[in-house]
Amino acid sequence: MNASTSETTRQGARVGRGNGRAAGAPGGAAGDRLPPHAEEAEAALLGSILAGTPEQAAEALNLCEERQWQAEWFYDLRHQVIAWAMMDAHRRGVAVSGVVLYQWLADSGRLADAGGAEYVMTKLEELGVAPSAVVSLLDVVQDKWRQRQLLKVGAQISRSIYAAEERVDTQAVLAEAHAALSAVEESGGRRDRGIKALLAAVTLELEDYHRGQAQVRGLTTGLRYLDKLLCGIGGKDNNFVVLAGRPGTGKTALALDVALHAALDYEWWEEAGEEEGGKRKKHRGVPVGIFSLEMTAEALVKRMLFARAKADAQRWRTGMAYAEDFPPLIRATEELGKAAIWIDDQGRLTIDELKARARRWHRQQGIGLFVVDYVQLLTTASRRFREDRVQELAEISGELQKLGKELGVPILVLAQMNRDFEKEPNRRPRLSDLKDCGAIEQDADIVAFLYEPRKADEEEEYVHAMDATFGQDWSRRPSRINLLVAKNRNGPTGDCKLLFQKSCTHFYDYGQWLEEHGFRKVAKGEKGPRAEQEPDLPSNEELGIE
Repeated sequence: MNASTSETTRQGARVGRGNGRAAGAPGGAAGDRLPPHAEEAEAALLGSILAGTPEQAAEALNLCEERQWQAEWFYDLRHQVIAWAMMDAHRRGVAVSGVVLYQWLADSGRLADAGGAEYVMTKLEELGVAPSAVVSLLDVVQDKWRQRQLLKVGAQISRSIYAAEERVDTQAVLAEAHAALSAVEESGGRRDRGIKALLAAVTLELEDYHRGQAQVRGLTTGLRYLDKLLCGIGGKDNNFVVLAGRPGTGKTALALDVALHAALDYEWWEEAGEEEGGKRKKHRGVPVGIFSLEMTAEALVKRMLFARAKADAQRWRTGMAYAEDFPPLIRATEELGKAAIWIDDQGRLTIDELKARARRWHRQQGIGLFVVDYVQLLTTASRRFREDRVQELAEISGELQKLGKELGVPILVLAQMNRDFEKEPNRRPRLSDLKDCGAIEQDADIVAFLYEPRKADEEEEYVHAMDATFGQDWSRRPSRINLLVAKNRNGPTGDCKLLFQKSCTHFYDYGQWLEEHGFRKVAKGEKGPRAEQEPDLPSNEELGIE
């Protein structure tokens, strides 16, 4: 590298001059205490990169790049400058060594800021441990930087509160603090990956198919046709899912059905470590987090209990329960007791509060599905949206989309439809029917509408099945309802035919219900208790074929 280094590179190197404390580092809260730092670990980290061969140095720097390390993570200004030089040289494809680093810093005019030639070429390498220790040392350096950032956040909160001349806007301060803390928590995350690493992840999925261990990559819903249409929700994509409908169509009931299936019935595979033989392990259920802005936690639990037991809640409310209702409820109580479900039923919740609690739940409980009931009840802490609800919901929608992408977890968000849909009978919902905000339909990965279908071709089949199964007991008849997938970013759209048992607020897949009750022939490979099934074909061994 010569003296003609670009001005852009020179500007990137200007991270502060001098030794000792880093520029802008916060002072201690008590007396002259220095902020958290680990200068020995910083020197050992940089020295370990230089201690090995150029190939080992390149591998160590690749690991640092994957962690998105930054020069500002280092407390000592010398180390900030050296880290910048290493990053710049490595990104330009130059093999990093002590000599190369010396020349790089000299050409950029930063050698003195880095501690001089002796420190860069000799002493720093002597302080190194081994290239294999780079990751653990980087953890220490990053952790100390995060602690310094937390001190800055605390100082900023103090300034914001004391700077208020009259009334402190507590919600605004909380929103600012949540945003700052989230930025600290997310630092060093792996975001920009090369295509080789991405192809490796895709190849693993292809290998699963080759081994006969393929599985739906998303979280299944328990509704057969919907799972075929969406291939599950979440996974690597489809993390912002909107379920909309008019009041009384069963949005909350369907969301709770999906939540119960996720917590109790969803089966998934995980690669086991070498100490466990390297075989895949089968798991059942994932933790679920529910934000209920409309109903109390007790009411939700009661709904889940009766939906799981498929028991008539109306009979219990009127004191007319039957003796046969008890065993299913007892079994459902035992099953729900094993479910990892957390419920937050705070009525007035801002999007920043929801994000903070979701991150905490995800970090502490490993939440695999979030449910938000419902989006139009969320608000923001900002005052600039007081007169513009549409813009406020647009910001909320964007934040939910980013949250799902950040956590890598599906967020099932319930939404209301506007009244215009009811003015045009016998039509299917459209994306424009979402209430108050068009940004939701743009941000969402999946948008589905619950609606009552018009007289359809299968009406005769439905009436026949209901008459044959329930006779004149109309209270036990599930009603026909459709779930229209109007937007699916990564797949097809279409109508899913469902049955809604209002007495226990439970949904069934229409085709699957008919098969299980013997009104349709079960497809090959699927089972139904009373349906006519195709006979199993004899094996090659039974036929004498080798």
